[in-house]
Amino acid sequence: MPIYSHPVEPPYLTGQSAYPPPDPTVGGSMSALSPLFVPSPFDFRPQIRLLSELPELAALKGWTFLNTPGHAPGHVSLWRATDRLLIAGDAFVNTVQERVTGALTLRSQLIHRPPAYYTPDWDQARASMQRLAALEPALAATGHVDPQGGQNLRDELRHLAGNFDEVARPVQGRYAAHTALTDASGVVGLPPLSPRGQILRASLLITAGLLLLRQLRRWRA
Repeated sequence: MPIYSHPVEPPYLTGQSAYPPPDPTVGGSMSALSPLFVPSPFDFRPQIRLLSELPELAALKGWTFLNTPGHAPGHVSLWRATDRLLIAGDAFVNTVQERVTGALTLRSQLIHRPPAYYTPDWDQARASMQRLAALEPALAATGHVDPQGGQNLRDELRHLAGNFDEVARPVQGRYAAHTALTDASGVVGLPPLSPRGQILRASLLITAGLLLLRQLRRWRA
């Protein structure tokens, strides 16, 4: 089955580069656990196809793709203009992903920023948010929780886009002030992780290792 990718995304899908690492210091319990998440790079060859080769998504007639980076360098959203239906991916979500309760219970809330611990470029995330808000979608489906629609959706999108730096950009964290640097080969530069983040990451990895060792001993017993 083919996997369609924005032209800047293949380095992360062909084993060439890992995505920028998660930020455990951005705030929230889920963020603190993020160093334990599935690592990359990933290699999905030979299934990768480029969206740039398709002026319109052939398998989804009437849909077009929009480049909405920030959460990932090659993040895309899907848009169907005929009925103003938007599939936003994680350009924005409608649950607080930085909290374990929000991530696991999938309780729908107001329109929220992309998951902060996995958003390495907040300037691009703001531009993507503004682009999607300007579409004034009738219905939006995100990567988390149920779709939302109606005037409340448009009002919330407009508010978030218009006040992004005040209500969405983190006040702390690895990427809050400095973005991850990427090019056609993948990640080429990262802002340093704070001493607190280094300690937190090391503690989590040690704890995970001890728990895994304990489980292995139980299996062998």
